[in-house]
Amino acid sequence: MNSYIKQVISKTKKIHIQLKKMYPDLPKIKIEFKNLNGKSGGYLETARIRGTKLNIPQRIIIDNSGMFCFDPDYVLCHEFAHLILCVHENSLRHTKKHAHLTYKLAKKFNLV
Repeated sequence: MNSYIKQVISKTKKIHIQLKKMYPDLPKIKIEFKNLNGKSGGYLETARIRGTKLNIPQRIIIDNSGMFCFDPDYVLCHEFAHLILCVHENSLRHTKKHAHLTYKLAKKFNLV
């Protein structure tokens, strides 16, 4: 892993801490970095309660290969928007509300 990726990952961890402070009502989930070979920037891993349609967030996985088109800090904002909508509306879809929330979070951290 090169030094640029290490710097961005440390920045991403700091942003994660700030996001948790901004949204204390959300469940405390871990952020993990994996080599996804640029196939995806990351994803929100969820589980379902048997017999229901309720999604329960487990952790956020973020690509650390450096091959994806977005930096990990922006991907974190994107996945955190999924987390917010998952908890409040049980929605994991890419909607206008999700796009607006992602933009709002990324703008707060000067990523757009």
